[in-house]
Amino acid sequence: MNSRRPFSVRTAGALATAFALLVLGACSGGLYIGVNNGGNAGWWNDGIDSLDFAVIDSSGASAIAVPQFAVVRDISAWAALWADHTANLAMTPGLPAINFSQRMVVGVFLGRRTPPCAHVHLTRVLFDNGRNRMTVEYRETTDGGGCDPTAIAPAELAAVPWTSASVEFIRVD
Repeated sequence: MNSRRPFSVRTAGALATAFALLVLGACSGGLYIGVNNGGNAGWWNDGIDSLDFAVIDSSGASAIAVPQFAVVRDISAWAALWADHTANLAMTPGLPAINFSQRMVVGVFLGRRTPPCAHVHLTRVLFDNGRNRMTVEYRETTDGGGCDPTAIAPAELAAVPWTSASVEFIRVD
């Protein structure tokens, strides 16, 4: 007498489901969901890519005293923005090099703050292929406990991939 039990309908269904998932995963190049390493991966494609960005300057004391956003696509506009941003410094740092054939600069300037101690941080840069739009997400924070009294006009500038598309800035909490 054979002591092994035959497959049940439940076991056969579970095996069929697992096999189907393996086949689908192999056909798509892997089972990935969402974005991975700066772009869409596998079979998931929602048309929105996460873009790499590099912070150029994160300052609590920008000379730009009025809240504003900046999108800079060429060297002359970059030189002007950098001069405005650093005008309050005794020793103006040199203009950071940007290859404008591949990159552009985005900036968030919170303006003068009373009381001081605020900071701004870019959190994510996205590109919506369907709408041909770049979105720059940023977060405003304040020092918890210890206050930096020089943080009176927070700003953050970053280099992002160059695009002629529109750019929107969204505050996230």
